[in-house]
Amino acid sequence: MACDFITKGKKATACMDSVGGVKNYYFALWGDYGMTVAAGEVTALGTLAQVFKYEVTGNANSLTETLNPSMENMTAFVTQVASATFQGLNKDLQVQLSLLAKSRTLVFEEDHNGNIKLMGLTNGAYGSAGTATTGAAKGDLSGYTIELTAEEKDYAPFLSSSAKTTLYAAIEDVYVS
Repeated sequence: MACDFITKGKKATACMDSVGGVKNYYFALWGDYGMTVAAGEVTALGTLAQVFKYEVTGNANSLTETLNPSMENMTAFVTQVASATFQGLNKDLQVQLSLLAKSRTLVFEEDHNGNIKLMGLTNGAYGSAGTATTGAAKGDLSGYTIELTAEEKDYAPFLSSSAKTTLYAAIEDVYVS
């Protein structure tokens, strides 16, 4: 069996035109929505109809993807981890984050460059860590942190512009404080 190989090179970046960090997370119950994915891009979200938007601020939010190859077994998978911080302790947010951590979830991560990636596409994402903290000092976090983890065959695909439009249209206009 022949393996696929790269088809393009990469030139050095000429300018500093991107920024790190997450702007928004969008969560949907994992399911077979008939999504179309080709060449690392989601081009259609199928029947996806209910999505919840979680806005985040600060520098404690990320999507980290780690390639895990095994030369012994000739296998590889990617661990995808979304880390999110939500300021403020309250019962409504606590209930929602507890439900999120215990569900099989699709996680859409929107960065500050306008990219949206979909983690957990094939197998779903699950809560893997979380804290609720009052903080110790006056400037410490009083709020929640949560991590959702997925293990997939490939890196999280990017959403095409039409898939982004579908995602935005599926957002439920219901929020916790």
